[in-house]
Amino acid sequence: TMWSDLSGNGNHLSLMNALGSFEKGPTLVLGGLNGFNYISFDGVASGLSNPAYRNLPIGKSDRTLIMVVSYQSAGWGGFTYGDASCNAIFGVGVTDLVGNLYAETFCDIDEWGSGTMGMNAGWIVETLVLKSGVLSHYKDGKLIQVLDANSFDTPALGSIVIGADQGLEIFVKMDVADVLLYSRALSDIERTNLESLLLTKY
Repeated sequence: TMWSDLSGNGNHLSLMNALGSFEKGPTLVLGGLNGFNYISFDGVASGLSNPAYRNLPIGKSDRTLIMVVSYQSAGWGGFTYGDASCNAIFGVGVTDLVGNLYAETFCDIDEWGSGTMGMNAGWIVETLVLKSGVLSHYKDGKLIQVLDANSFDTPALGSIVIGADQGLEIFVKMDVADVLLYSRALSDIERTNLESLLLTKY
């Protein structure tokens, strides 16, 4: 089971993780979303990871993450990369128990989530932009959360995890059609054009 990185950086995702291996991978659903494929995580023991990412935006550098996703459970997980220590993770997911969308940083600043429900919200385009120490979180192009990220610092060494939390203890039932990561903060025009394209495509 592998999800290939098309950027050329070699950040392919597989069952291998920092603690060993996930029990199983997601299911590939062919043509299941407006004729396009997606992968489905069962929320029990399925996940994908790369325990040694490379050439991803690190430190406090600007970046943009966009994911086409459908969450069907809560659980402190989604798509993240970094190290499981305070303010050392970048990504998006849903909060435990409630299922609100949240910007994952690990520890204090992501504790409450956005207040916008992600669980059972159907397919969405979720975007997280880090620009000049500020995290801006969007759902389908609408701003839902702004966070001060001056204490945020992604390490050069760490793991990419999708379908589970970075501690590899909590799994999320979720479907994913696309994940895009840019090493800069997209402009508002670039972001909205891309979000509109993905909403139309999927």
